[in-house]
Amino acid sequence: MPDLQSNHLARIAFALGHPRRVALFTLLQKKPLAGHSLARLELQSGLSQGTLVHHLRKMEEASLIRRQQKAARTEYRLDGSALAPLYAMIGA
Repeated sequence: MPDLQSNHLARIAFALGHPRRVALFTLLQKKPLAGHSLARLELQSGLSQGTLVHHLRKMEEASLIRRQQKAARTEYRLDGSALAPLYAMIGA
């Protein structure tokens, strides 16, 4: 029976198991503290807003990113602690 850590690692693997989500992860990683607006991610990724939101939700469900409302815009940032169980598992 999988434990909580195994389930978390499976959610991370699922979230990063799609090339578009890996590309979004890479975009967010370039400026992890600054955050990126939805409009900026849409422009940089070339994805339609609907597709982009779908992939961001999958990443958010796996706790890889955090969404924050700032006035009229939404910003997305990587959650650096989300990968800690993966690093622990591989001994990095």
